[in-house]
Amino acid sequence: MAVQQLIWVSAAVRPFTPDELEQLLTRSRASNEVRGITGLLLYHQGSFLQLMEGPPEDVDYVFENRILRDRRHTEVTVLLRRLVPDRNFPDWSMGFVNTSTHPLHKLPGFHEFNETWGWFLDLRGNHKVIDSILNAFHKGQWHWFYEEAK
Repeated sequence: MAVQQLIWVSAAVRPFTPDELEQLLTRSRASNEVRGITGLLLYHQGSFLQLMEGPPEDVDYVFENRILRDRRHTEVTVLLRRLVPDRNFPDWSMGFVNTSTHPLHKLPGFHEFNETWGWFLDLRGNHKVIDSILNAFHKGQWHWFYEEAK
Protein backbone atom coordinates (compact mmCIF):
# COMPACT_ATOMS: atom_id res chain seq x y z
CA MET A 1 0.00 0.00 0.00
CA ALA A 2 1.34 3.44 -0.95
CA VAL A 3 2.16 6.02 1.69
CA GLN A 4 1.94 9.76 1.45
CA GLN A 5 5.06 11.86 1.75
CA LEU A 6 4.69 15.48 2.73
CA ILE A 7 7.68 17.81 2.81
CA TRP A 8 7.24 21.27 4.29
CA VAL A 9 9.33 24.18 5.58
CA SER A 10 8.63 26.96 8.07
CA ALA A 11 10.27 29.73 10.08
CA ALA A 12 10.24 29.71 13.87
CA VAL A 13 8.69 32.85 15.37
CA ARG A 14 11.79 32.92 17.60
CA PRO A 15 14.70 30.49 17.89
CA PHE A 16 13.92 27.28 19.78
CA THR A 17 16.03 26.43 22.82
CA PRO A 18 17.44 22.91 23.13
CA ASP A 19 14.81 22.16 25.80
CA GLU A 20 11.99 23.40 23.56
CA LEU A 21 13.25 21.24 20.69
CA GLU A 22 13.39 18.22 23.00
CA GLN A 23 9.81 18.83 24.18
CA LEU A 24 8.63 19.24 20.59
CA LEU A 25 10.27 15.97 19.61
CA THR A 26 8.93 14.04 22.59
CA ARG A 27 5.33 15.05 21.83
CA SER A 28 5.71 14.65 18.06
CA ARG A 29 7.27 11.22 18.28
CA ALA A 30 4.53 9.94 20.59
CA SER A 31 1.79 11.33 18.35
CA ASN A 32 3.43 10.05 15.17
CA GLU A 33 3.90 6.57 16.55
CA VAL A 34 0.18 6.28 17.31
CA ARG A 35 -0.72 7.43 13.79
CA GLY A 36 1.90 5.37 11.96
CA ILE A 37 3.79 8.43 10.75
CA THR A 38 7.54 8.33 10.21
CA GLY A 39 9.97 10.90 8.92
CA LEU A 40 12.71 13.37 9.49
CA LEU A 41 12.79 16.85 11.04
CA LEU A 42 15.68 19.24 10.44
CA TYR A 43 16.10 22.49 12.37
CA HIS A 44 18.54 25.06 11.02
CA GLN A 45 19.01 28.64 12.20
CA GLY A 46 15.38 29.12 13.19
CA SER A 47 13.83 27.23 10.30
CA PHE A 48 12.35 23.77 9.94
CA LEU A 49 12.26 21.24 7.14
CA GLN A 50 10.21 18.12 7.70
CA LEU A 51 9.48 15.02 5.68
CA MET A 52 6.42 13.16 7.02
CA GLU A 53 5.28 9.84 5.62
CA GLY A 54 2.40 7.53 6.43
CA PRO A 55 -1.27 6.90 5.72
CA PRO A 56 -2.56 9.90 3.73
CA GLU A 57 -5.43 10.66 6.11
CA ASP A 58 -3.10 10.65 9.12
CA VAL A 59 -0.40 12.76 7.48
CA ASP A 60 -3.06 15.27 6.39
CA TYR A 61 -4.63 15.29 9.86
CA VAL A 62 -1.34 16.01 11.64
CA PHE A 63 -0.35 18.65 9.12
CA GLU A 64 -3.68 20.47 9.13
CA ASN A 65 -4.54 20.17 12.83
CA ARG A 66 -1.15 20.36 14.51
CA ILE A 67 1.49 21.84 12.26
CA LEU A 68 -0.59 24.56 10.58
CA ARG A 69 -2.11 25.58 13.94
CA ASP A 70 1.20 25.72 15.83
CA ARG A 71 1.85 29.39 16.58
CA ARG A 72 5.54 28.79 17.26
CA HIS A 73 6.27 28.99 13.55
CA THR A 74 5.08 30.87 10.48
CA GLU A 75 5.35 30.76 6.69
CA VAL A 76 4.54 27.05 6.63
CA THR A 77 5.00 26.04 3.01
CA VAL A 78 4.37 22.63 1.44
CA LEU A 79 7.21 21.78 -0.92
CA LEU A 80 6.04 18.36 -2.01
CA ARG A 81 3.06 16.06 -1.45
CA ARG A 82 3.12 12.68 -3.19
CA LEU A 83 2.24 9.02 -2.88
CA VAL A 84 5.23 6.66 -2.82
CA PRO A 85 5.36 2.86 -2.71
CA ASP A 86 7.69 2.69 0.32
CA ARG A 87 8.76 4.82 3.25
CA ASN A 88 12.18 6.46 3.24
CA PHE A 89 12.38 6.44 7.05
CA PRO A 90 10.39 3.40 8.23
CA ASP A 91 12.12 3.17 11.62
CA TRP A 92 11.99 6.82 12.64
CA SER A 93 8.86 8.12 14.37
CA MET A 94 10.70 11.41 13.90
CA GLY A 95 14.40 11.44 13.16
CA PHE A 96 15.83 14.80 14.17
CA VAL A 97 18.94 16.84 13.51
CA ASN A 98 19.61 20.32 14.84
CA THR A 99 21.95 21.49 12.12
CA SER A 100 22.42 24.83 13.87
CA THR A 101 24.59 23.20 16.53
CA HIS A 102 25.97 20.22 14.58
CA PRO A 103 27.57 21.21 11.29
CA LEU A 104 26.96 18.78 8.48
CA HIS A 105 29.84 19.89 6.29
CA LYS A 106 30.58 16.28 5.31
CA LEU A 107 27.01 15.54 4.22
CA PRO A 108 26.61 15.84 0.45
CA GLY A 109 23.92 18.37 -0.37
CA PHE A 110 23.91 20.02 3.01
CA HIS A 111 27.26 21.75 2.57
CA GLU A 112 26.04 23.45 -0.60
CA PHE A 113 22.79 24.43 1.11
CA ASN A 114 24.54 25.93 4.15
CA GLU A 115 27.04 27.85 2.06
CA THR A 116 24.46 29.24 -0.39
CA TRP A 117 21.10 29.65 1.35
CA GLY A 118 21.36 29.49 5.12
CA TRP A 119 17.80 28.55 6.08
CA PHE A 120 15.15 26.22 4.81
CA LEU A 121 12.61 28.79 3.61
CA ASP A 122 15.11 29.83 0.95
CA LEU A 123 14.73 26.36 -0.58
CA ARG A 124 11.18 26.97 -1.73
CA GLY A 125 11.18 26.02 -5.40
CA ASN A 126 14.63 24.39 -5.31
CA HIS A 127 13.79 20.68 -5.38
CA LYS A 128 17.28 19.67 -6.47
CA VAL A 129 18.88 20.79 -3.18
CA ILE A 130 16.00 19.44 -1.08
CA ASP A 131 16.27 16.05 -2.81
CA SER A 132 20.03 16.05 -2.29
CA ILE A 133 19.72 16.70 1.45
CA LEU A 134 16.92 14.17 2.01
CA ASN A 135 18.57 11.52 -0.15
CA ALA A 136 21.76 11.81 1.89
CA PHE A 137 19.79 11.04 5.03
CA HIS A 138 17.78 8.27 3.35
CA LYS A 139 20.85 6.54 1.90
CA GLY A 140 22.62 6.45 5.24
CA GLN A 141 25.21 9.14 4.61
CA TRP A 142 23.89 10.85 7.75
CA HIS A 143 24.75 7.88 9.97
CA TRP A 144 28.13 9.13 11.22
CA PHE A 145 26.51 12.39 12.24
CA TYR A 146 23.21 11.08 13.63
CA GLU A 147 24.93 8.71 16.06
CA GLU A 148 27.09 11.59 17.29
CA ALA A 149 24.07 13.85 17.77
CA LYS A 150 22.03 11.45 19.92
